[in-house]
Amino acid sequence: MPRALFTYGMFSMFNAIFKELGFNVILSEPSSEETVRLGQQYALDETCYPVKLITGHMAELVVKKVDYIFFPY
Repeated sequence: MPRALFTYGMFSMFNAIFKELGFNVILSEPSSEETVRLGQQYALDETCYPVKLITGHMAELVVKKVDYIFFPY
C-alpha cells in the first residue's frame, strides 16, 4: 500500500480489512528524496509534486515485487 494521500490516511481501516482477509500488508517507505526521484523517473508527463510523490511510492512497491497494489480511485 502506498504511504501517501488518501490511502495512507485511511491505513488503519484498510490494514484491518486486508489482515482479516488474510493479506500481508506492506507499506512503501516514508517519503524521501529517492521517492521523489523515482516519481520523476516514472512520470509520463510533467506533473505536480503530489502526483510525483505517489508515483514514487508506487514504484517503490513495484521494486519490492509485491503481488498487488491497493490504490482506490
